[in-house]
Amino acid sequence: MGEQTFWEMLLIFPMAMAGAGLLLVAYSFLWFRLPVELEPEVLAALSETEALPSWEVRQRPPLAERDIDVGTLIHVLEGLCRKGLVVRWYEEVEMPGPKGAARRELSPVYRRVARPAAEGEP
Repeated sequence: MGEQTFWEMLLIFPMAMAGAGLLLVAYSFLWFRLPVELEPEVLAALSETEALPSWEVRQRPPLAERDIDVGTLIHVLEGLCRKGLVVRWYEEVEMPGPKGAARRELSPVYRRVARPAAEGEP
């Protein structure tokens, strides 16, 4: 009887591991955010008057509370540029350098496009 139980467990083990893997993937999707879902938060963090580099956008609310990868943020910003909601250009900005020294570097900066005033609005 003990040998039969061993072989039954040996057959069930791969199915149990596959089930555990599927549960892990499903659980990880609870925390995964698509770039489309991040667009409203990125737009809220951008300014209509001030051009900001990506690392400064990442530090502004509501993005300051989230741990968003800079690459993902740049992908979202570029998508917003293609939609015409954000403009991008390059200018020299001060970046933190080694040992606290600031250095100037050419970097893309982003600004939200001002919404046109609707008729009847002051």
